[in-house]
Amino acid sequence: MIDQLNEKEFYTWLGQKYQTIREQKGLKQKDAAEVAGIAQGDLSKFENRGKKLSAYRILLLLKAVGVTMDDIIGEPEKKNSLSRLMVTA
Repeated sequence: MIDQLNEKEFYTWLGQKYQTIREQKGLKQKDAAEVAGIAQGDLSKFENRGKKLSAYRILLLLKAVGVTMDDIIGEPEKKNSLSRLMVTA
């Protein structure tokens, strides 16, 4: 799926995905922005309009909510295959 997105679409998708996770974890936008060392307005633009952030800032944002990039973009088929292997082993 991700390989079918252009760069702008990818950042929009990633920002929306991040926002959903952040809200589920109960973390305020202001606090996540502070952890990543960015302005709250930049985080808002990332979440709502797909503003491009550096990989470093994105990793800090993910760390703030306790997830990895693999958790977000990992392919479900691979995760399911791995789970089946672990259960049957």
